[in-house]
Amino acid sequence: MSRHDEELPLSAQKPVDEDVRREVDDHLERRAAELVQQGWQPALAREEARRAFGDVKEVAAECRQITSRSRRARRRAERFGALGQDVMFALRLLRRAPGFAVVAVLTLALGVGANTAIFSIVNGMLLRPLPYDHAERIVDVVELHQRGYANVSWTNFLDFQQQSRSFDAMAQFGSERATLLGADEPLRVAAAQVSRDFFGVMGAHPFLGRLPTANEHMVGAPPVAVVSARFWREHLAGTSQLDTVRLRGEFTFQVVGVMPAGFNFPDDVDLWYPLELNRQATSRTAHNWSAIGRLKPGVTAADAQRGLNLVVRRIATVAGSDFDAVGARVTALQDDLTGPLRKPLMLLFGASALLLLIACTNLASTLLARGMARTQELAVRTAIGAGRGRLVRQVVTESLVIAILGSVAGMLMAMALLRSLVALAPPGLVLLGSTRLDPTVLGFTGGLALLTATLFGLFPALRITDVDTGRLMRSSMRGSAGGPGLQIWSVLVVIEVVLAVVLLIGSGLLLRSFAAVMHVELGFNPAQVLTVPIDLPNQSFPELAQAVGYHDRALQALRALPGVQSAGVTNVLPLDGDNPSGGIQVEGKAPLLAMHGITGFADYRLASTGYFSTMEMPIIKGRDFAESDLPTATPVIVINAALANREWPGVDPLGKRLR
Repeated sequence: MSRHDEELPLSAQKPVDEDVRREVDDHLERRAAELVQQGWQPALAREEARRAFGDVKEVAAECRQITSRSRRARRRAERFGALGQDVMFALRLLRRAPGFAVVAVLTLALGVGANTAIFSIVNGMLLRPLPYDHAERIVDVVELHQRGYANVSWTNFLDFQQQSRSFDAMAQFGSERATLLGADEPLRVAAAQVSRDFFGVMGAHPFLGRLPTANEHMVGAPPVAVVSARFWREHLAGTSQLDTVRLRGEFTFQVVGVMPAGFNFPDDVDLWYPLELNRQATSRTAHNWSAIGRLKPGVTAADAQRGLNLVVRRIATVAGSDFDAVGARVTALQDDLTGPLRKPLMLLFGASALLLLIACTNLASTLLARGMARTQELAVRTAIGAGRGRLVRQVVTESLVIAILGSVAGMLMAMALLRSLVALAPPGLVLLGSTRLDPTVLGFTGGLALLTATLFGLFPALRITDVDTGRLMRSSMRGSAGGPGLQIWSVLVVIEVVLAVVLLIGSGLLLRSFAAVMHVELGFNPAQVLTVPIDLPNQSFPELAQAVGYHDRALQALRALPGVQSAGVTNVLPLDGDNPSGGIQVEGKAPLLAMHGITGFADYRLASTGYFSTMEMPIIKGRDFAESDLPTATPVIVINAALANREWPGVDPLGKRLR
């Protein structure tokens, strides 16, 4: 490239092709002139110069590439240099107005932080696949009944497993809180009983040791168990030399494997052992265990459900009265775990997005107001040669700096908010524990930063740079104000107020609903009530009378403590989510579907004397349990008003009998 071209500004240089052609022609002419001076004929000199030069097209193409790269590099350097100047200028402006800078950054941090935290939960629970191998093929299976749905009974499960052609594997499981012995002190752990193909359905493999074999999933087999990585690390010293543990004193398990840290199904369990160690109920109406399955490739949940419905109809023709299912329901496991939370989470996400929109509108109106105060500065810069694009870029850069600072502060706020939400969440939300600020969330936050910079920066930038230099200079000298800028600013303020009112109304409705939930009549008073779980080892209390004696002694000791007004025992606490239920026979009523004389179904609890008074559950008719209600006496029960009204409407239920 000639020296003359190097001195030209980038915008004044000729197109690359013309530039390269001129350079090649200049080189050939110079070489031909040298040959002529050496005695060559002009025509032969030009031909020799072209031959010695080589392939002109190839050299021209290479020169075009070099020239294009050079020009692009210079343009990038110019742009980055200008961007650096814009950033430094924006930082100087913010430093001159620290109050505005702090308010703008905190306002944006609130909107970005709330959106990032809520999106982290939405992403972790609704969008991100479950952390299992081909998780989209894992489904939940339940029986459908005329009164709703229930777990699959063991006998029905075996038929489903053998007759269905839609699954690679099916399994059943159940979780419990149990006392683990053998450590320094008894431990309360979450344990799961799992059938043979459970880990195959979940696609899980231990990172240490092995899984129970098929022979170990049999009645009377040597008890073995696998434990979580957390339990292995905290209670087995994290060594490869595994140990034995005792559950309730009933089984002494040889620990044969350790599951990886990411495996926590179901319900954050610490120990898994074979369900088949105990004999299972053969009744088709004993719905004790949850069922899951892994679909074959290409099979949908709807296909599997249609296949199981055929199996249900086939069973109904041969099972007789000991069968109450009318169909089956197959649901993706992720939908089953998160389905009830989908709508509340999306509503919460929408509210956080509205909060961000309010923040952006607030900042846009503030920037527009600040920009209108800078119109004279912009007019002067326009008058000395700054184009509108250059001014827009400067104003948008200021917005981008605020957006970056606000997003960084919002990320810190999101981390704190997310930790608080996880800590305050109710137990049983398995997926919430794995929620984190992963690359997807970080990308979401980065996108939010760019979006917010565009929302609250571009419009004010376009508005305040749309100036008539002469008119603006004259109006500024006269000291006039107002005009379209203030009208647009007023519109933004109105939009902000409207959005704030919408969010305020939604928040008020949410708080009112929350207050209504908090003041709902529970039927008991949880204030000043303390609970403690008791899980007696069968080895130490093999007889029922021994367990009853322990509870009696414990109640007497508790009631004797200072400050204790009353004490009682129950097998399930209110609102615990675990509802033991079964069929009942009401004397004098016709059987329901001729199933063993069952006339209906009811949830039930076991309770001692003092339970109702401790929970302040009012007995509106009849009496509480008494010390005289011994196993040798006539059995008595207490029922609630709902059951009384259902079974004996308009009739005094006292003295009525049911089984």
